[in-house]
Amino acid sequence: MTTMPCYQLISLAALLLLAKNGVQAQETACYDNLDTVFQELGAEDVDLEADKLFVLCPNTVFDIGVLEIGVGIVDGQAFIAPRSNTTFSCGEDGSSTNSCILRGGDYGVVAFGGLFFDDEEATNVVIRGLTFEGQAQSMAAIQQAGDFHFEDCIFQNSNSFAPVIVNYDPVADDANASSTYFSECVFQNNTQRARELGVEFGVMTIVGAGNEVELDDCIFRDNKYADFTIAPVGYAVSVGANNAFVMKNSCILGNDFLGAGPVVLNPDTSFVMIGNNIMAEASLLLCEFAARFPTEEDVANLAPQCVDSQVDVCRASIYEG
Repeated sequence: MTTMPCYQLISLAALLLLAKNGVQAQETACYDNLDTVFQELGAEDVDLEADKLFVLCPNTVFDIGVLEIGVGIVDGQAFIAPRSNTTFSCGEDGSSTNSCILRGGDYGVVAFGGLFFDDEEATNVVIRGLTFEGQAQSMAAIQQAGDFHFEDCIFQNSNSFAPVIVNYDPVADDANASSTYFSECVFQNNTQRARELGVEFGVMTIVGAGNEVELDDCIFRDNKYADFTIAPVGYAVSVGANNAFVMKNSCILGNDFLGAGPVVLNPDTSFVMIGNNIMAEASLLLCEFAARFPTEEDVANLAPQCVDSQVDVCRASIYEG
Protein backbone atom coordinates (compact mmCIF):
# COMPACT_ATOMS: atom_id res chain seq x y z
CA MET A 1 0.00 0.00 0.00
CA THR A 2 1.34 3.43 -0.92
CA THR A 3 1.20 5.92 1.91
CA MET A 4 1.19 9.68 1.95
CA PRO A 5 3.54 10.76 4.78
CA CYS A 6 2.69 13.91 6.65
CA TYR A 7 5.98 15.51 5.70
CA GLN A 8 4.84 15.57 2.08
CA LEU A 9 1.83 17.62 3.06
CA ILE A 10 3.25 19.94 5.71
CA SER A 11 5.67 22.78 5.07
CA LEU A 12 7.92 23.39 8.09
CA ALA A 13 8.61 26.93 6.95
CA ALA A 14 4.91 27.60 6.57
CA LEU A 15 4.14 26.35 10.05
CA LEU A 16 6.91 28.30 11.70
CA LEU A 17 5.49 31.46 10.15
CA LEU A 18 2.40 30.86 12.24
CA ALA A 19 4.42 30.75 15.46
CA LYS A 20 5.84 34.19 14.66
CA ASN A 21 2.62 35.92 13.70
CA GLY A 22 2.34 37.97 16.87
CA VAL A 23 -0.86 36.48 18.34
CA GLN A 24 -1.68 38.24 21.61
CA ALA A 25 -1.26 36.30 24.84
CA GLN A 26 -4.35 34.54 26.16
CA GLU A 27 -5.88 36.40 29.11
CA THR A 28 -8.92 34.24 29.87
CA ALA A 29 -9.00 31.11 32.03
CA CYS A 30 -9.44 28.97 28.94
CA TYR A 31 -8.25 29.13 25.34
CA ASP A 32 -10.71 30.18 22.66
CA ASN A 33 -8.11 30.43 19.87
CA LEU A 34 -5.67 27.66 18.93
CA ASP A 35 -3.24 30.11 17.35
CA THR A 36 -2.33 31.15 20.88
CA VAL A 37 -1.72 27.52 21.90
CA PHE A 38 0.51 26.99 18.87
CA GLN A 39 2.47 30.16 19.62
CA GLU A 40 3.06 29.23 23.27
CA LEU A 41 4.22 25.72 22.41
CA GLY A 42 6.50 27.09 19.71
CA ALA A 43 8.23 29.59 21.97
CA GLU A 44 12.01 29.26 22.23
CA ASP A 45 11.92 29.15 26.03
CA VAL A 46 9.21 26.50 26.40
CA ASP A 47 10.12 23.92 29.07
CA LEU A 48 9.58 20.46 27.60
CA GLU A 49 10.16 18.81 30.99
CA ALA A 50 7.35 20.72 32.73
CA ASP A 51 3.70 19.70 32.59
CA LYS A 52 1.66 22.04 30.39
CA LEU A 53 -2.15 22.18 30.52
CA PHE A 54 -4.22 23.88 27.82
CA VAL A 55 -7.89 24.08 28.76
CA LEU A 56 -10.03 24.84 25.72
CA CYS A 57 -13.19 26.85 26.30
CA PRO A 58 -16.37 24.75 26.41
CA ASN A 59 -19.11 25.34 23.83
CA THR A 60 -16.56 26.68 21.36
CA VAL A 61 -16.06 25.93 17.67
CA PHE A 62 -12.45 26.26 16.55
CA ASP A 63 -12.46 26.77 12.79
CA ILE A 64 -9.16 25.29 11.59
CA GLY A 65 -7.33 26.77 8.62
CA VAL A 66 -5.68 25.19 5.60
CA LEU A 67 -2.01 25.04 4.74
CA GLU A 68 -0.75 27.37 2.06
CA ILE A 69 2.83 26.52 1.20
CA GLY A 70 5.21 29.39 1.88
CA VAL A 71 2.52 31.38 3.66
CA GLY A 72 1.28 29.37 6.64
CA ILE A 73 -2.18 28.45 7.82
CA VAL A 74 -4.82 30.65 6.26
CA ASP A 75 -8.57 31.01 6.58
CA GLY A 76 -8.64 29.70 10.12
CA GLN A 77 -6.74 28.74 13.25
CA ALA A 78 -3.82 26.41 13.84
CA PHE A 79 -4.29 22.70 14.44
CA ILE A 80 -2.99 21.06 17.63
CA ALA A 81 0.73 20.28 17.44
CA PRO A 82 1.65 18.55 20.72
CA ARG A 83 5.01 18.60 22.46
CA SER A 84 6.17 16.56 25.45
CA ASN A 85 4.20 16.78 28.69
CA THR A 86 1.21 18.60 27.24
CA THR A 87 -2.47 18.05 28.01
CA PHE A 88 -5.26 19.51 25.89
CA SER A 89 -8.59 19.42 27.72
CA CYS A 90 -12.11 20.43 26.75
CA GLY A 91 -13.08 22.35 29.85
CA GLU A 92 -11.60 21.64 33.26
CA ASP A 93 -12.97 18.09 33.39
CA GLY A 94 -12.04 17.15 29.82
CA SER A 95 -15.45 15.84 28.80
CA SER A 96 -16.65 15.63 25.21
CA THR A 97 -20.05 16.83 26.45
CA ASN A 98 -18.44 20.26 26.96
CA SER A 99 -18.43 20.62 23.17
CA CYS A 100 -14.99 21.80 22.06
CA ILE A 101 -15.20 21.29 18.29
CA LEU A 102 -12.19 21.54 15.98
CA ARG A 103 -13.94 22.02 12.64
CA GLY A 104 -12.65 21.84 9.10
CA GLY A 105 -9.21 22.71 7.81
CA ASP A 106 -6.57 20.20 6.82
CA TYR A 107 -5.71 18.60 10.17
CA GLY A 108 -7.01 18.42 13.72
CA VAL A 109 -3.89 17.05 15.44
CA VAL A 110 -0.45 16.56 13.90
CA ALA A 111 2.41 14.95 15.85
CA PHE A 112 5.44 15.30 13.60
CA GLY A 113 9.02 15.86 14.74
CA GLY A 114 9.75 18.32 11.96
CA LEU A 115 7.35 20.86 13.41
CA PHE A 116 9.83 21.85 16.12
CA PHE A 117 13.60 21.76 15.76
CA ASP A 118 14.49 19.87 18.92
CA ASP A 119 11.69 17.31 19.22
CA GLU A 120 12.72 13.77 18.35
CA GLU A 121 9.77 12.54 20.35
CA ALA A 122 6.73 13.82 22.22
CA THR A 123 6.03 11.96 25.45
CA ASN A 124 3.14 12.16 27.91
CA VAL A 125 0.72 13.83 25.50
CA VAL A 126 -2.96 13.75 26.52
CA ILE A 127 -5.86 14.96 24.38
CA ARG A 128 -9.06 14.81 26.36
CA GLY A 129 -12.68 15.45 25.38
CA LEU A 130 -12.13 17.12 21.99
CA THR A 131 -14.36 16.69 18.95
CA PHE A 132 -12.66 16.62 15.55
CA GLU A 133 -14.95 17.29 12.64
CA GLY A 134 -14.50 17.29 8.89
CA GLN A 135 -10.75 17.77 8.40
CA ALA A 136 -9.75 17.36 4.74
CA GLN A 137 -6.53 15.38 5.30
CA SER A 138 -6.64 13.79 8.77
CA MET A 139 -8.41 14.48 12.01
CA ALA A 140 -5.39 12.98 13.78
CA ALA A 141 -2.01 12.23 12.18
CA ILE A 142 0.69 10.67 14.38
CA GLN A 143 4.12 10.48 12.78
CA GLN A 144 6.44 10.81 15.73
CA ALA A 145 7.99 8.72 18.49
CA GLY A 146 6.45 9.14 21.92
CA ASP A 147 3.17 8.36 23.61
CA PHE A 148 -0.16 9.95 22.75
CA HIS A 149 -3.38 9.45 24.69
CA PHE A 150 -6.79 10.33 23.22
CA GLU A 151 -9.48 10.12 25.90
CA ASP A 152 -13.22 10.65 25.34
CA CYS A 153 -12.63 12.18 21.91
CA ILE A 154 -15.00 12.18 18.94
CA PHE A 155 -13.83 11.84 15.33
CA GLN A 156 -16.68 12.55 12.97
CA ASN A 157 -18.00 13.76 9.62
CA SER A 158 -14.74 13.34 7.73
CA ASN A 159 -14.45 12.71 4.00
CA SER A 160 -10.72 12.11 3.60
CA PHE A 161 -8.08 9.51 2.76
CA ALA A 162 -7.16 8.94 6.37
CA PRO A 163 -9.46 10.28 9.10
CA VAL A 164 -7.03 8.87 11.68
CA ILE A 165 -3.55 7.74 10.66
CA VAL A 166 -0.58 6.48 12.68
CA ASN A 167 2.35 6.62 10.29
CA TYR A 168 5.57 6.61 12.30
CA ASP A 169 8.49 4.85 10.64
CA PRO A 170 11.77 4.97 12.61
CA VAL A 171 14.90 5.59 10.59
CA ALA A 172 17.10 3.53 12.90
CA ASP A 173 16.69 0.15 14.58
CA ASP A 174 17.33 1.67 18.01
CA ALA A 175 14.85 4.52 17.56
CA ASN A 176 12.13 4.99 20.16
CA ALA A 177 8.71 3.51 19.58
CA SER A 178 5.48 5.40 19.02
CA SER A 179 2.53 4.44 21.22
CA THR A 180 -0.97 5.78 20.64
CA TYR A 181 -3.92 5.03 22.91
CA PHE A 182 -7.60 5.69 22.28
CA SER A 183 -9.88 5.33 25.28
CA GLU A 184 -13.67 5.88 25.24
CA CYS A 185 -13.44 7.45 21.78
CA VAL A 186 -16.12 7.50 19.08
CA PHE A 187 -15.46 7.33 15.31
CA GLN A 188 -18.70 8.13 13.52
CA ASN A 189 -20.32 9.31 10.30
CA ASN A 190 -17.11 9.26 8.27
CA THR A 191 -17.18 8.60 4.54
CA GLN A 192 -14.64 7.38 2.02
CA ARG A 193 -13.08 9.83 -0.43
CA ALA A 194 -12.03 9.08 -4.00
CA ARG A 195 -8.48 7.80 -3.87
CA GLU A 196 -5.44 9.47 -5.36
CA LEU A 197 -1.89 8.20 -5.78
CA GLY A 198 -3.07 4.66 -5.09
CA VAL A 199 -3.86 5.47 -1.47
CA GLU A 200 -6.69 3.47 0.06
CA PHE A 201 -7.50 4.24 3.68
CA GLY A 202 -10.23 3.42 6.12
CA VAL A 203 -11.35 5.16 9.28
CA MET A 204 -8.07 4.33 11.07
CA THR A 205 -4.88 3.26 9.32
CA ILE A 206 -1.69 2.11 11.03
CA VAL A 207 1.32 2.00 8.71
CA GLY A 208 5.06 2.59 8.94
CA ALA A 209 6.74 0.39 11.56
CA GLY A 210 7.31 0.35 15.28
CA ASN A 211 3.87 1.66 16.15
CA GLU A 212 1.87 0.42 19.11
CA VAL A 213 -1.82 1.32 18.99
CA GLU A 214 -4.49 0.41 21.54
CA LEU A 215 -8.25 0.91 21.38
CA ASP A 216 -10.10 0.52 24.66
CA ASP A 217 -13.83 1.14 25.14
CA CYS A 218 -14.18 2.71 21.69
CA ILE A 219 -17.02 2.69 19.15
CA PHE A 220 -17.05 2.80 15.34
CA ARG A 221 -20.55 3.57 14.09
CA ASP A 222 -22.34 4.75 10.96
CA ASN A 223 -19.19 4.97 8.84
CA LYS A 224 -19.65 4.44 5.09
CA TYR A 225 -16.73 2.71 3.37
CA ALA A 226 -18.25 0.37 0.81
CA ASP A 227 -18.27 2.15 -2.54
CA PHE A 228 -16.78 0.09 -5.38
CA THR A 229 -16.41 3.23 -7.49
CA ILE A 230 -13.97 4.66 -4.93
CA ALA A 231 -11.94 1.65 -3.78
CA PRO A 232 -12.21 -2.14 -3.56
CA VAL A 233 -11.75 -2.04 0.22
CA GLY A 234 -13.06 -0.06 3.16
CA TYR A 235 -12.60 -0.79 6.84
CA ALA A 236 -12.62 0.46 10.40
CA VAL A 237 -8.96 -0.32 11.17
CA SER A 238 -6.08 -1.59 9.04
CA VAL A 239 -2.82 -2.58 10.72
CA GLY A 240 0.30 -2.69 8.56
CA ALA A 241 3.27 -5.01 8.96
CA ASN A 242 5.64 -4.67 11.92
CA ASN A 243 3.15 -2.88 14.12
CA ALA A 244 1.34 -3.91 17.30
CA PHE A 245 -2.40 -3.55 17.84
CA VAL A 246 -4.62 -4.07 20.89
CA MET A 247 -8.42 -3.79 20.79
CA LYS A 248 -10.44 -4.23 23.98
CA ASN A 249 -14.12 -3.85 24.85
CA SER A 250 -14.77 -1.94 21.65
CA CYS A 251 -17.69 -2.11 19.22
CA ILE A 252 -18.32 -1.83 15.50
CA LEU A 253 -21.94 -0.78 15.05
CA GLY A 254 -24.03 -0.16 11.95
CA ASN A 255 -21.19 0.61 9.52
CA ASP A 256 -20.91 -0.14 5.82
CA PHE A 257 -17.56 -1.75 4.97
CA LEU A 258 -16.15 -3.65 2.03
CA GLY A 259 -13.38 -6.22 1.52
CA ALA A 260 -11.68 -8.59 3.93
CA GLY A 261 -13.20 -7.39 7.20
CA PRO A 262 -13.84 -4.34 9.41
CA VAL A 263 -10.42 -4.94 11.03
CA VAL A 264 -7.52 -5.96 8.78
CA LEU A 265 -4.31 -7.43 10.23
CA ASN A 266 -1.49 -7.61 7.71
CA PRO A 267 1.53 -9.97 7.90
CA ASP A 268 3.99 -9.59 10.78
CA THR A 269 1.45 -7.81 12.93
CA SER A 270 1.10 -8.63 16.61
CA PHE A 271 -2.38 -8.25 18.01
CA VAL A 272 -4.52 -8.80 21.10
CA MET A 273 -8.32 -8.70 21.01
CA ILE A 274 -10.50 -8.97 24.10
CA GLY A 275 -14.22 -8.39 24.66
CA ASN A 276 -15.04 -6.83 21.28
CA ASN A 277 -18.43 -6.87 19.57
CA ILE A 278 -19.72 -6.23 16.08
CA MET A 279 -23.22 -5.34 14.93
CA ALA A 280 -22.82 -4.43 11.27
CA GLU A 281 -23.88 -5.51 7.80
CA ALA A 282 -21.32 -8.10 6.76
CA SER A 283 -22.63 -9.28 3.38
CA LEU A 284 -19.73 -7.63 1.50
CA LEU A 285 -17.05 -8.87 3.88
CA LEU A 286 -15.02 -12.07 3.85
CA CYS A 287 -14.73 -11.92 7.65
CA GLU A 288 -17.42 -10.56 9.93
CA PHE A 289 -14.98 -9.02 12.41
CA ALA A 290 -11.20 -9.25 11.84
CA ALA A 291 -9.30 -10.55 8.82
CA ARG A 292 -5.77 -11.76 9.55
CA PHE A 293 -3.29 -12.31 6.72
CA PRO A 294 -0.36 -14.39 8.06
CA THR A 295 1.68 -14.12 4.82
CA GLU A 296 2.04 -11.90 1.77
CA GLU A 297 0.78 -14.83 -0.30
CA ASP A 298 -2.44 -14.74 1.71
CA VAL A 299 -2.74 -11.03 0.92
CA ALA A 300 -2.20 -11.64 -2.80
CA ASN A 301 -4.80 -14.41 -2.83
CA LEU A 302 -7.20 -12.46 -0.59
CA ALA A 303 -7.28 -15.47 1.75
CA PRO A 304 -7.53 -14.23 5.33
CA GLN A 305 -7.94 -16.16 8.54
CA CYS A 306 -11.07 -14.83 10.21
CA VAL A 307 -11.00 -13.77 13.86
CA ASP A 308 -14.45 -13.74 15.45
CA SER A 309 -15.77 -11.07 17.76
CA GLN A 310 -15.53 -12.14 21.37
CA VAL A 311 -18.86 -11.11 22.92
CA ASP A 312 -22.50 -10.82 21.86
CA VAL A 313 -23.18 -7.36 23.26
CA CYS A 314 -21.30 -4.09 23.20
CA ARG A 315 -19.22 -3.79 26.36
CA ALA A 316 -17.90 -0.29 25.71
CA SER A 317 -18.66 1.82 28.76
CA ILE A 318 -19.83 4.69 26.53
CA TYR A 319 -22.38 2.56 24.64
CA GLU A 320 -25.93 3.72 25.31
CA GLY A 321 -27.77 0.94 23.52
